[in-house]
Amino acid sequence: MTDWPRVTSILKDFGLLGVDFPWFEPKHRRRGRYVDHWCNEIGRRSDGPDEEWYARKSGDPAQGDEIEHEICRPFIDAYRQALAETNATMTHCALEVRNTACRYVGHIDQVWDLFGSALIDIKTGGESDWHKYQLGLYQPAVVETLKIFPRRYNLYLTYENGKGKYRLFERKDRRDIAEAIILAQAWHIVHGRNA
Repeated sequence: MTDWPRVTSILKDFGLLGVDFPWFEPKHRRRGRYVDHWCNEIGRRSDGPDEEWYARKSGDPAQGDEIEHEICRPFIDAYRQALAETNATMTHCALEVRNTACRYVGHIDQVWDLFGSALIDIKTGGESDWHKYQLGLYQPAVVETLKIFPRRYNLYLTYENGKGKYRLFERKDRRDIAEAIILAQAWHIVHGRNA
């Protein structure tokens, strides 16, 4: 096991992650974890959550992370819609990836077969500038770990009037990768690990 930083640590340490605080409240993070879990299960061809699960609550009100599971439904429905409309197939999910040259690790959401390999990062909150850097760090690590060169996408799962919607946004600017790698290298310099 290494003491290499995680992608999220690199982004947090440079003040890029967490600047849109409403989406980082405990209840939103809990919702995101549940949506991520069920998207992975559906991608693996599971039926997804049943009505009993949707009827439950979880979390701790004292910690500010209690949610009704029903709030996850539009996001999960939007994911199903994205898979169906793109005719994509999930090939990998919840996978640790490494970039040994830049000494960091990350945990990707999914890789799809979408007219070739597509790295998919799922977001249930609004769009933020740091998303491009997260995918920019993940892509070289995916190349090393899986020996594929995927296109990079954010899959934004949202809802309006209780109905789930999705937007699949391709990150085509390769400068995002270069800037992200600079952040990774700078992290090691700042933390005195420039060896």
